[in-house]
Amino acid sequence: MVEKSGKLLCRIVLIMLLFVLCFCASCGHKEARYALDMAEKRMWDEPDSALKVLESIVMPEDLEGKELADYALLLTQAQYRSNIVATSDSLINIAVGYYQDKDVEKRTASLLYKGGVLKDMGKDEEAMLVYKEAESYIPRIKDNRIVTLIYMGLGYLNQKNRNYALSIDYFKKSVAVNIVPKQVLSWKVSSIMNLANISYYWGNRDDADLYYSQLLDMVPLVDSMLQTKIYYNYGIYKSKEKEWAEAEKYVRKALDNASGDVSYRAMLLLANLYSRTGRDGEVDSLCQYALKTSEPAVKARIYYFLYEENVARKEYEDAVTYLSHYVLLSDTLRSQINRSEYLEIQKKYDQVVLLNKNVEIHNHWYLTIIISTVIIVALIGIHYLVLSINRKKKEKLLLKSKQEKVELQEKIDACQTKIAEDETMHNEEKEKLQMQITQLEAEKEQKDISTIVR
Repeated sequence: MVEKSGKLLCRIVLIMLLFVLCFCASCGHKEARYALDMAEKRMWDEPDSALKVLESIVMPEDLEGKELADYALLLTQAQYRSNIVATSDSLINIAVGYYQDKDVEKRTASLLYKGGVLKDMGKDEEAMLVYKEAESYIPRIKDNRIVTLIYMGLGYLNQKNRNYALSIDYFKKSVAVNIVPKQVLSWKVSSIMNLANISYYWGNRDDADLYYSQLLDMVPLVDSMLQTKIYYNYGIYKSKEKEWAEAEKYVRKALDNASGDVSYRAMLLLANLYSRTGRDGEVDSLCQYALKTSEPAVKARIYYFLYEENVARKEYEDAVTYLSHYVLLSDTLRSQINRSEYLEIQKKYDQVVLLNKNVEIHNHWYLTIIISTVIIVALIGIHYLVLSINRKKKEKLLLKSKQEKVELQEKIDACQTKIAEDETMHNEEKEKLQMQITQLEAEKEQKDISTIVR
């Protein structure tokens, strides 16, 4: 009886443990799907928030099928839109492979972000091929945001490789795509600005003027950061045209909204304009203030500008000092922009993120294991408590049985003594006593059998 109850309790423990594990797995799957859906909703307007949601997914390596492909696409998209440079295309390749013959929208999006990753890795030829494949799907997709980004990616690659005619064509296509202005106005500004700069560089002054006019018309519609960018670039354009007053006007507008290193670059441009217009007294003070920048490339340009200024003034001692600062900073910059070192730094960053994520995963599973262990220990404790209670009950029953047997034996002995001692007893009375003895012995034997069964 005890053995059967022990086996039954063991089965109950195993069933409950399996239930706990299945419950944890089910909850993990539902939580992952919910996080993926939430990240997808936030992706376009709040990529940083979407990235945090995706990083909160516990054990993403356990995802399979569509969930894994969605995770690969969304995480690559969130990192790309948050300006986190990828060091490998292995993650996005999961999505590219899965959507090969499935969802055409996500297939195109996967190719778009694979192209972006390859472009950031410096693999321009591979990136171009991937972007062109993505472009071939454009007639079959409905999301014009993806279309815009494909055209912009092709525009940047062709601009970088000096294919200016193709670059202009793609940037024009990106501007012409019908999309909600508030969502991607920054993309339109960026494309038009590239069209203006390429047109000017290519010698098409009329086109450049037209594009810059469009940018100035867009100023009331954009935020302060884009306003600063427009004013700053227009100031550079006017300074190249030697329209010093107009250039100064827009550089000052850029300074009104600028912050951080952007303001230091604007100060350097303003100092250049002051130098061109003979206001030497204000040049040094602006440059000295601009040297507070934390951006080495800007600081190097300021030192070189001061070197040229002092050479023009024939102040050679100061010119040599500024040139030595420039050379020293240029050597530092050359080592800083080494791509292999940069990729190594990015790998280290990725490793830290992965380690942090692993810690969160381990903590989650530690909690699950602790809860499961507590449940199992509790069940084992209950098992032994039941056994202890049963043992005490059995001991009580055995003691009671022994006492009852002793009492029965005493009655048997009393009957036998009475028969042996009383010689005058009638036969009928003796038979009654003998039957009583038989009944008592049967009752005693029954007690023995029930004790063995228990």
